[in-house]
Amino acid sequence: MTERTRPLDVARDGHVAILSLNRPEAANALDIPMAEALGAAARRLADEGWVRAVVLRGEGKMFCGGGDVAAMRGFVASGDGVGLAGFIDDLVGRYHAAVQALLALDAPLLAAVHGVAAGAGMSLALMADLAYGTPRALFVPAYPGIGFSADGGMTHFLPRIVGERKAAELILLNQPIDAQRAAGLGILTGVIEAEGEAFEAEIMTRAQQLAAGPRRAFGKVRQLLRQSSETSLAAQLDAEGVAMVALAPGADVAEGLTALGEKRKPRFSE
Repeated sequence: MTERTRPLDVARDGHVAILSLNRPEAANALDIPMAEALGAAARRLADEGWVRAVVLRGEGKMFCGGGDVAAMRGFVASGDGVGLAGFIDDLVGRYHAAVQALLALDAPLLAAVHGVAAGAGMSLALMADLAYGTPRALFVPAYPGIGFSADGGMTHFLPRIVGERKAAELILLNQPIDAQRAAGLGILTGVIEAEGEAFEAEIMTRAQQLAAGPRRAFGKVRQLLRQSSETSLAAQLDAEGVAMVALAPGADVAEGLTALGEKRKPRFSE
């Protein structure tokens, strides 16, 4: 099943949802329709309940070149600073709503970065639970280069991945980060030595592996990891205990324990 609805394509492969940024003629720049489409897709996936893993990818040569700079330049050209501020408020608001909707899913999110991920595109990749790139993957913070700070959670996710001092260096100096360095820093989970269809096939293999896992447990893991840096050890231990107790009566725990005893792979279904 595939919907061709620019600026975002939504496809299904079993229990994997594939969200493809689809503005290749504009470097997959994040505009208001794309931000709205991302949020709507995430909310619909939550409502429908079938998704067990999500792949976020880009059409064309780039993953995502950042925000809709062309629209921003239009406001600057007309001297409309107030209009630009309103546009940014609208775009960022819709984008952040989409980020929160994607993070609220139980399904893990996998970013497939085959080219440049700049600005908001880098933020999207940082948000993912797992991110794989081709050797051509390139990350650029970009925001300071046009006089902005950052959005999409970059200042939340990046310091948690690389540390606060390194995050400051990368953003303030606007340093491009190639695939190998990104993997070394933890921005990429790994580099897949493939391009094109071979890269996409490997991404889908990994996404299907995630989709075969315990969805409700993955959802709890995602939630616990996100809150871990903002809670005390005592509060985190309590939250871990609550999650374990909530999962205990479920079919996936019963299947996992049974499969362990029978020395076979579990077949999770929740």
